[in-house]
This record gives sequence, C-alpha cells and structure tokens, in this order.
Amino acid sequence: MRWIFIFATAILCGVAAKHDLSSICIMNCGQCKRMLGQFFRGPACAITCLKTNGLVSPDCNDPLTVKVYLKKLY
Repeated sequence: MRWIFIFATAILCGVAAKHDLSSICIMNCGQCKRMLGQFFRGPACAITCLKTNGLVSPDCNDPLTVKVYLKKLY
C-alpha cells in the first residue's frame, strides 16, 4: 500500500513540475512582449511553450532564444 502512495505522489509531482515550467515559459513570453513590443510574436512564443511543456523558454536578454519570435521589419 505504501508503494502505491509513493508512486501516486511521484506522478503528481511530475505533472505539477511540467505545469510549472509551462507557466514560467509563458510569463517569459509576456515579459519579452512588454520589452520588445510590436516586434515580438507573443502568441507564437506561448504556443511553443505549450507544445514543449516549457522546455523551450525565451530569455529576453539572449538574442539566440528570442530571434525566432521577432517580426521582420521589411
């Protein structure tokens, strides 16, 4: 019986961790949108967060992680 409880707890912690990563990723998308304004594609960033469960997260100060979400000016 104790093993069932431990197993269920481990599964719930894993689900909570995935949810936490996704929410952090989406908050980072929002921060980048506020910093970069109309040049940042926020919805595309949020969709990527949900598809990757938050594993691909933008860092607004790192051009390598943000460049895929920038709109072209021409």
